[in-house]
Amino acid sequence: MSFLQLLGRKTKEPNIEIGCRYSRCVHTGLTERAKVLAMSQDQLGIPHVQFEYRLERYGKVEMSDRRTLALEVFRGAFGSIGNMEAGA
Repeated sequence: MSFLQLLGRKTKEPNIEIGCRYSRCVHTGLTERAKVLAMSQDQLGIPHVQFEYRLERYGKVEMSDRRTLALEVFRGAFGSIGNMEAGA
């Protein structure tokens, strides 16, 4: 395998599935959490993720609502392997 092939090689991303939970630390003591509720496609065929969003500060819920993002945007924010919560 050449050096250029190594640069272009992507790591395997986990599947985003209904019921999966994700979290990411955005600042010291500030955590965003997402639970996937549904997945759908819009009229152009672009896949979307509907999820329950929670913003927690030191474990206390500061804000909670339901959101929708394009699948690739959601994956960019929450979809890395390290962000998937245990038991999801």
